[in-house]
Amino acid sequence: MKVTLIVNNSDRKKINKSLDIKLANVAAKAKEPCNVLMPTIELDKATIAKSGVSYAKINYLYIEEFGRYYFVDSVTIEPGGLVVFSASVDVLYTYSEDLLNTQFEVIRSSSLYSKYFVDTQLALQVMRYYDWVPIGHVPQSSTGKKYIITVAGGTTPTP
Repeated sequence: MKVTLIVNNSDRKKINKSLDIKLANVAAKAKEPCNVLMPTIELDKATIAKSGVSYAKINYLYIEEFGRYYFVDSVTIEPGGLVVFSASVDVLYTYSEDLLNTQFEVIRSSSLYSKYFVDTQLALQVMRYYDWVPIGHVPQSSTGKKYIITVAGGTTPTP
C-alpha cells in the first residue's frame, strides 16, 4: 500500500488543516488484520530518514488505498529497523469537501434558535405569580384552625 507521511500543524477539530507533506507515496505494509478506521502500518526506518524528518514528528498519514487521512496515535520502533504507526481516521478532513458543500438546517444552537422547531431542551423563563384576593369570611373549624384555598393556573377575578 502507498502511504503519505505528513506533519499536521492544525487542531484536530478543524476541518481545513495546514498539512506539511514530508514523504509521498511510500511503500508500506499493513499489519494483519488491518482495520480501515484504525490501521497499523509498518515502514522501514531508513525510508523515513530519506525525507529528512524524524519519524517522531510524523503525526498524520494519508493511505491512498483507503482514500482516508489519519491521525497518528502512536509510533513504535520494532527490531529490524521497522517503524510501526498506529492511526485513527480523521473524519473531518477525509470528508471535508462533502461537509463544506452540504447545507444544514441548524435546530439547536447556544445563541440562536428557530421558533419553527419544537425544542424540548430550550430553557423557558418560569415565574410564579402570587396574588392575594379576599374571598369573604372564612369560618373557624371546631379545632380552631382556618383553611386556606389556593388555585393553580386560575385567573384573577376582575372586580
